[in-house]
Amino acid sequence: MQVQSPEKWLETVLKSSPVPYYQYGFYFSGGFFDFGMNRELSVEEVEVVLRVTATFDFAYKRFLDLQQKEQRAREAEVEAAIERIRSQALAMETSEDLPSVAATLYRETTTLYKSGTEVGISVIGIVNEEQDLVTQQTVLPEAGSTRWSDDDYICDDVHVQIEPFKLSKLRSIDAYWKKAYRASDGDAVFLSHSYKVDQTYQIVQKMVKLGLWTQKQSEEVEAHFNTVLDRADTVEMGHVQFKHGYLWTLTDVPYTDSQIEELKRIGDVFAFAYDRFLELDAHILLLIPFSQTHFAKIQILQYL
Repeated sequence: MQVQSPEKWLETVLKSSPVPYYQYGFYFSGGFFDFGMNRELSVEEVEVVLRVTATFDFAYKRFLDLQQKEQRAREAEVEAAIERIRSQALAMETSEDLPSVAATLYRETTTLYKSGTEVGISVIGIVNEEQDLVTQQTVLPEAGSTRWSDDDYICDDVHVQIEPFKLSKLRSIDAYWKKAYRASDGDAVFLSHSYKVDQTYQIVQKMVKLGLWTQKQSEEVEAHFNTVLDRADTVEMGHVQFKHGYLWTLTDVPYTDSQIEELKRIGDVFAFAYDRFLELDAHILLLIPFSQTHFAKIQILQYL
């Protein structure tokens, strides 16, 4: 379709307008009403439109007041959730406390984001580039799901699976995974990618082919996807990268700008708390602060 220049558009409008042509504008605090007609408005008609404009202005100001109240309530809700996440993270004393932080992240963020099936943060990934290793704390809402290892964390409403992966294999899944599964250089960074639902199942099978999951594990993940993505055509995968790794989310609706900023704030808060944990746990030299016994298990799982 050919796009007209502003001058040409104006010429076309003027040619099609009645003669004489009267243009009216009635202004209120947030904008204006604008219309044209082929006669001049009477004084009575102008007064009617002014009354309508004043009524709309009142309603518009009321709308702005309600919007500001909703924003303040939302900010308070987000601050309270972030404070609970911060407190839980700062309370970490050993590496065994990290799954409970993952469970808190999941509970708080799924409460904040009710619009999608699973917008909440359900994975904490701690990256060790030198070891080509990432250890994920993966939350499943089904507390009765199969234990993948003796190190899994079980509580009343969630099950946190301890998943060690070889980074280079994860990054070979596709172009998005290559850039997403890594830590940031500073402040939290948000990345996301849209997948068709059938593509998520293809990714699960790639995980099996690469030896990252067993067939039984893939079947459990697919069953979980069947539950949370049964009505979705596409899914949004998001990563909040922070200094030592990433936080992972999945949803069936696009991320909003406000959600992205809130998720980045949560990433910065977790990064701060995790730095404090590393400082307090200085006797552990690895970026992934697991005991030598646990790290040996990871090595056996990934490299034999």
